[in-house]
Amino acid sequence: MQVGIEERREQLVEDFEIDFPPELEKKQYDAVLIYCEDDAERVIKLKDILTKFITLEGGRKPKFCILDRGDDLPEVASRFKHMGVALYRSTYMFLFITKEFMEDSWAEMQKDEVLMESITKPDQKWCVVPLFPDPPNQRNFTMPFWLRAVKGVDISDMLCGKKLDDVKVDTLTQFELDRHCLRNLTRMLNERLNKRLQREESIELMRREYALKQKEKLLKEN
Repeated sequence: MQVGIEERREQLVEDFEIDFPPELEKKQYDAVLIYCEDDAERVIKLKDILTKFITLEGGRKPKFCILDRGDDLPEVASRFKHMGVALYRSTYMFLFITKEFMEDSWAEMQKDEVLMESITKPDQKWCVVPLFPDPPNQRNFTMPFWLRAVKGVDISDMLCGKKLDDVKVDTLTQFELDRHCLRNLTRMLNERLNKRLQREESIELMRREYALKQKEKLLKEN
């Protein structure tokens, strides 16, 4: 009789689905893409291009999070908390710089938050990367001093003079991209790849400990 009870308890534990808290979500990222809502479609396309053509050490693909988009991040109570989670789980902060971004009030707060992250957290130093989808002669806006001092990435150079609107991810080939620009981006992401891997490993260990405690609790209750 006791054996049957033990078998049922073990089966109950085996079938038990763990509901992990938000802080133990697995997803970690190499970079979060921060942008103005007007630029959402171009940002999504850029993410797809970078994911398609960049390969990191060990054959790993880069992981990018698009702020406020899709299921990249769990739902949280507010946009501010949503951004906080995104920054916490990302190594780099990519700013998609356009005229609309520079004039958007929400984007203004995002820029301030990113600046504070880079100043107050030593491991975030040099992790703010402006992305410029338009060539220099078409940037009809003024950037703050601190942002002008940060080295950015010219997306039009990466696309060999083309605009994001003019390319299709499915048919785009590596021969249509600037190898030097891709190489620099790959090198930059590789330099801090270990930070993402370490976060993933740490989260996995905490998830195992949490799952074990939940199963032990279930056994005691049954």
